[in-house]
Amino acid sequence: MKQKVMGIIAMPFLIACAINAFAAGDNFTYSTDTSTLKTNYMIDASQSSFANLVVLPYGMDRADLNENNADPSCTLFKLCYTVGGIINEEVQLGEGFKRGAYILYTECGTETYRDAFIVPTADLQDIVSDVNGGSNLTNARFGADNEIFAKYETDISRLINNARSGGKYTEQSFLDAYMASEGIARFRGSDLTLDDLEDLYGSYFSGAFAEYDGWSDAKKQKLSNILKQHSLAKLSAPELVKDAIFVSDCQMAGNVYDLQAMAVDHFNKSGLDIKIYEQLNTYDKYSVFAKLFENIKTLGTADKIYEKFLSVSKDIGSDTKPEYKSTGGGGGGGPALPTKSATALPAQGQTDTEVAADTEAEVFADISVHWAKEYIIECHNNELVNGYDDNTFRPDNTLTRAELTALLTNLLKLEAVEFPEFSDVSTSSWYYDSISKAYAAKIITGYGEIFKPESDVSRQDMAVMILRCFDYLNLELAGEKIFEDSGLVAEYAKHSVAALGANGIITGDNNIYRPNDSLTRAEAAAIICRVNDYITGGVL
Repeated sequence: MKQKVMGIIAMPFLIACAINAFAAGDNFTYSTDTSTLKTNYMIDASQSSFANLVVLPYGMDRADLNENNADPSCTLFKLCYTVGGIINEEVQLGEGFKRGAYILYTECGTETYRDAFIVPTADLQDIVSDVNGGSNLTNARFGADNEIFAKYETDISRLINNARSGGKYTEQSFLDAYMASEGIARFRGSDLTLDDLEDLYGSYFSGAFAEYDGWSDAKKQKLSNILKQHSLAKLSAPELVKDAIFVSDCQMAGNVYDLQAMAVDHFNKSGLDIKIYEQLNTYDKYSVFAKLFENIKTLGTADKIYEKFLSVSKDIGSDTKPEYKSTGGGGGGGPALPTKSATALPAQGQTDTEVAADTEAEVFADISVHWAKEYIIECHNNELVNGYDDNTFRPDNTLTRAELTALLTNLLKLEAVEFPEFSDVSTSSWYYDSISKAYAAKIITGYGEIFKPESDVSRQDMAVMILRCFDYLNLELAGEKIFEDSGLVAEYAKHSVAALGANGIITGDNNIYRPNDSLTRAEAAAIICRVNDYITGGVL
């Protein structure tokens, strides 16, 4: 295995365009036009100032080479310098060099790099023309190892056809495709380990193995299993490896959040249509990946993951079943709460004294099928929350730290006090009075000299502020609840989340709390109804 000290960028896999020059940063290339090898490796500065370049035929042991008696028709030995920790050397193979399969050893100090390549026969152009015309590759007379090709002809031919994908091979791109395909076929046939595949053939995989040395043993084992089981129906060898890497990363995701970030990024970079998912609210998006997370280990290709993602997104997007009222932390669940008398939360930018006092059970235009409809109506009737001028509540909008502070200040009927010096809260701000009152009551603390009033409030920060409300009222919450994702809760918020969970103030969705998600207006309405019920002696 190569002992690399940093990631190396592998040779790009090009189809339908000639390769007449070496790309900067390639660790190894072989040009069919000039029969020239180029090696370019970054090495540890502590290694030798000299490097050996050794070319041997497949099957010849490195230890058998005698530099003084090497056959110049099929072996090569060259001493070169390293400059600034880089081995950067070009080697011309003479016209008399035999056609066939070879390995280039690049040796410096304790490091050895191995790369496989083929010196093709003179009739390569005819062979490439046949393949471009739709003929299957039936032998390896172009210079490949006939024994290896004979053993893996079906898989190699299929992968080469996949790589062409309707385009036309050049001689160079054909040989690059062949080497990658041969490597995959040998690996799947257990002739090579994953380390061997990366070591000998890594330059032909479009950078897929660039970070290989940093991968964990568990990831390598997972990737090995997926590669051996993966369908060869559509993908080229480089595409196959990249596909399997994505699948292995998804299957090793530690939680729903990691899977969500990884998959959405992959779908976007791949140009896949995710409009159905993007139209969902934050909770439903999480629900999509919670479902995907449950099934991820049964999905062995990127296509299957995407298909499942679309299917679940469509189901959740059209789903109005009652169980979706039971959401994490800010969710609903249970009957509408009894009417209580309290003050209202301003809409964004509205002062404490400008809230609407309408006690009529108004149903906002955008909550008719929302899981939090009953909570929003109840809170609005109790003057705990307010809507917008266009008769909407915008339940899936996120809540800022200032807005939640105003809500809690009104709920607790806090008195005005002298304001602390937060550099990002001016006396002219609509939330100045609320933040002043909440700070004096120790409901909020800020971040040193700033409060970040316009930042979204996270669900775990909300829990901390809510528990401080109970402390302010000298109400003790007994017990602790452990959510499935409690490990994601920051240390400062663990007790708050656990205590509120144990007392039904927050409920979680299938025992998942999502502590780092931003709090929505709908979630805030549900929680404030519960808090109001608790502190006024109601039954949750």
